[in-house]
Amino acid sequence: YGKPVVVSNGVNLTDVIEKYKCGYCSDLSKIDISKNITNAIKMSDVEYAHMAQSARKLIDDNYSWETVSKKEVNDYKTKLKERREKNEC
Repeated sequence: YGKPVVVSNGVNLTDVIEKYKCGYCSDLSKIDISKNITNAIKMSDVEYAHMAQSARKLIDDNYSWETVSKKEVNDYKTKLKERREKNEC
């Protein structure tokens, strides 16, 4: 939690990693993976702190228990409303 990451393009998190600027997205070539791991190792303390803060924000905004539970409650309310409207017809 709160660590910059290196992920391969093709995982379903690349969009949010790029949006939050909390890591490196890499092609599946040895050269690109190596480049991104090297960049991650060599980043400055300031850049690391910024990426770590962004990673925590990504989790808090999208995957915290509070966020997920609110989304689920809203989804259930929407489904119940749709079902009620369908049954009224």
